[in-house]
Amino acid sequence: MKNNVLLPVALLVGVALGWANLHTDETLFVAELVAIAAFGLTWAGPRRAWLWALMMGASVPLSYLVTAVLGSAVRFPVEPNGWASLIAFIPAAVGAYAGLALCYFTRPAK
Repeated sequence: MKNNVLLPVALLVGVALGWANLHTDETLFVAELVAIAAFGLTWAGPRRAWLWALMMGASVPLSYLVTAVLGSAVRFPVEPNGWASLIAFIPAAVGAYAGLALCYFTRPAK
């Protein structure tokens, strides 16, 4: 039941992360947002930590892909190319598995 609620929330958070990525030139700000989002989603639903890491990490490269498909101009293009945006998976994985570690150490065993 909880994961059925978290999936639409994760999609909305991913869209918000993509929007934030396209409207700022601060890479570290977006990386922090990605890590915090993955951390929070994993803390709420730890059984799918891998999914939250993938979804939050994919929000950055997908934002560039959507703008390319729609033909929109990107205010702050990624340098040297679009493949560099795949580095967003690193803070997503760190955030997700930090949330999983917090769950492991703070929640009672079942």
